Amino acid sequence: NLITTRTIWSIILSSVFTLFASIYSAIHPNIPNPKDSPLRILWRRLGSMIMTLIVPELIATWAMRQRIRARQVTRQFEKSGYSSIRHSFFVLMGFPALCGWETLSHTTA
Repeated sequence: NLITTRTIWSIILSSVFTLFASIYSAIHPNIPNPKDSPLRILWRRLGSMIMTLIVPELIATWAMRQRIRARQVTRQFEKSGYSSIRHSFFVLMGFPALCGWETLSHTTA
């Protein structure tokens, strides 16, 4: 009975959908430029998802690189009172540019 049984294609499609949904929720890309179109943002996210499928180690390397850079930014801003690594991650992700503080984001990125 085709209604109660699953075909190989239904299993593959549900697996691929679950995999893409997991990757989409796991990847936290940088804050997009406010001038970027929604299509450009979508393409960038899809590209990240495809790269994660092909080369998952790339995401681990990306995260390590961001962590190392966030520590450097934290040391750089220790005297300003914003020495939290959380603040540094926001700076690296583009939050200052989103708020109109372009000079801060360009000097640290």
